[in-house]
Amino acid sequence: MDICDYAKKLRRADKSKTGKDLSKVDVVICSKDRNQLLPLAVTQARKLFPVNQVIIVDSSATPNKSLLKKLGVKTVFTSNVPLGFARQEGLLAAKTPDVVFLDDDITLEPIWFSKM
Repeated sequence: MDICDYAKKLRRADKSKTGKDLSKVDVVICSKDRNQLLPLAVTQARKLFPVNQVIIVDSSATPNKSLLKKLGVKTVFTSNVPLGFARQEGLLAAKTPDVVFLDDDITLEPIWFSKM
């Protein structure tokens, strides 16, 4: 049994005990001044992960709030902070025990999540 099968088995066992499905993840996408990349990143995340919520941590000087609202994501605004701090803010906003961190310019392969 590989680690992926073991993780799935643990999630099924926990769901049968608690009634909660731990297979959902929160996806944190950190971005700074690259709003044009966010629609694709959010779409790919929702397509490839069992998403509970997508969290955008936006460190832009002038965030595009209308775009973020249209994407239907939870947004955390920071001002000119390092990437590590932005990721920490995203983690604090997450609600699930499993969190996936993505960059705004990532291109995901369909098999990526199944290999986690």
